[in-house]
Amino acid sequence: MNTDPLELPASVARLHEWRQRGEITDSVMDAMLRKLRLVEIWRGWASMCFLILGVVLLLCGIVFFFAWNWEGMERWQQLALSGVGVLLPAFGSRFVSEGTLGKKMCLLTASTMVGVFIAVFGQEYQTGEIPMACSLAGLRCRCFGFYARSLKHCGFSGR
Repeated sequence: MNTDPLELPASVARLHEWRQRGEITDSVMDAMLRKLRLVEIWRGWASMCFLILGVVLLLCGIVFFFAWNWEGMERWQQLALSGVGVLLPAFGSRFVSEGTLGKKMCLLTASTMVGVFIAVFGQEYQTGEIPMACSLAGLRCRCFGFYARSLKHCGFSGR
């Protein structure tokens, strides 16, 4: 087993252990803790970016699935799949902690799928919806969500 401290990965617990044994001074420990916390911040940022990228790519895949298989699907399948695309993330967001990025991504997915559902519904039942209006439907849902969230932060509880 290698006991060279320079070969071991750095951690907050290991720094405290070294400080207690007197192997490093307080100033060295403070400098090392700043570097370690900087790494933790970057890891958190990278994790958040990869989650957002994953959700966006998943949404793109779902939309392209609809576009590619459009002719081969029955009317009920098109409506059911796009409806499930709205309901599953909205229902799943109920089980994610409030204010977390996961909840926001679930709600982003649901609001984007509302636009897909309205586009499918408009094309199947010839409601006269234009594609731009369908795209704006998801944006309207997001704006309503932001508006409702801002009311909650301003102290309005809705009761």
